[in-house]
Amino acid sequence: MVQQSTWMFRAGVVLAVGIFVVAIFQVAYWFGPFGIVSTHPGSSPRIVRTSPRYDGVKIEPSPATSFRFVECGEGMVINDVTIFLDGTVVYSGVFLVNGPNPQPTTKAKLTPEEVQAFCDLLNEIEFINLPDSYSTDVVCGTSIYCTLQIGTIRKEVACDNLFPDEVMKITQFLEAKVLPKVQPPGVPLTGSTIL
Repeated sequence: MVQQSTWMFRAGVVLAVGIFVVAIFQVAYWFGPFGIVSTHPGSSPRIVRTSPRYDGVKIEPSPATSFRFVECGEGMVINDVTIFLDGTVVYSGVFLVNGPNPQPTTKAKLTPEEVQAFCDLLNEIEFINLPDSYSTDVVCGTSIYCTLQIGTIRKEVACDNLFPDEVMKITQFLEAKVLPKVQPPGVPLTGSTIL
């Protein structure tokens, strides 16, 4: 009888400690440094960092630096835009309603001020040091993939139904400054499935 009550006491302590640890992580998630937008509230968030930190790396306008943004949305639209930080923008997208309908590749040029504003945004949000993956247990929804290439440094951030404020700022910049220059008529702007 004494052994059974000792075992039950230990199990209760382990359970209480486990609940406490989960509560600490949940509070840190809610009030921590990452503001999160999820298209599916109540789902379990997962934020993963596997890449090294690149402290001191500053993103500057350069033809050797590129930023690729790919969105797969519930509206079955894939937006794929690459910004070379000399100002060249290349858009290619596929509209998947009733099958693949590739959109023609379009190109545009950002002004030097727009390129600098985009570099400033990436530096301000510390894109180079964001976690690599934001996801939930929801299978369908919206996904955003961002890839920054600076010489040999490659930083990727994948968001699957979970969008940090930093990625939302990139989405808003693209909607305001970039996509109107390159998207074919009739293709929804990026972020329309999450904003």
